[in-house]
Amino acid sequence: MNQLEQKDISILAVHKFNDPKGIGFKATVQKASMADFLKEAREIIGCNTLEQFPFQHEGTSFMVWFDGDIADKPELPLPSLLVGTIGVDETCILVFGDYIITRTNEEHDFIGIEPTDAEKLRDYTINRSHAAVLGVKMGLFRRKKSA
Repeated sequence: MNQLEQKDISILAVHKFNDPKGIGFKATVQKASMADFLKEAREIIGCNTLEQFPFQHEGTSFMVWFDGDIADKPELPLPSLLVGTIGVDETCILVFGDYIITRTNEEHDFIGIEPTDAEKLRDYTINRSHAAVLGVKMGLFRRKKSA
């Protein structure tokens, strides 16, 4: 299905918030306009520059969209999500702040998530947010120094 053939897609939007017990996350499935997706995504995430990173979960291809300018901030908050697998052949990234997840098809077009994706992705994001924070606290990730 071509991206332009769809008017709206379903996305999983994950918002980070401060909770008295620590960091909390709220994941919601919402509609986004395919025609204005990049503009809407920047508004949902609260950023000027979007970055994207493909990943697989339970045999399905997804794309995470996140703030591309976060690395330029003087102090990074704790990460929101670890995407990918830590290992020799696998690329993995840390996502900071709010993010969006969409599904991708065989042509690598981003498309809406399916109703069954939402539960799988909620479990994935909870587990991977804990892994991200733990990895940083253990010193597995280091911030690259700016030139």
